[in-house]
Amino acid sequence: MSEFRVSGRPIGPLLDALGVAVSLEPNQQMIEAVVIGKVVSFDEASGASTSLILATSGGLDWISQRGLLAVAQDVMRADLTRDDDDE
Repeated sequence: MSEFRVSGRPIGPLLDALGVAVSLEPNQQMIEAVVIGKVVSFDEASGASTSLILATSGGLDWISQRGLLAVAQDVMRADLTRDDDDE
């Protein structure tokens, strides 16, 4: 599996600016992360183009990365199929 590695700026301030937040209990600590983002590039010659970025925490192997993505999809599907009455 190919890995997309981009050297650049820390992603924390970018996520903060987008209003991304996570709720953790006092006894919980995030240990690994996969961040997926939609990026729009504006070029005067060709106009706007959209791409996808994928960033992972250091040391996250591709198996764990795929596992986190698969579980996230499962959670999203469950949230989409849950009725408001289920809450």
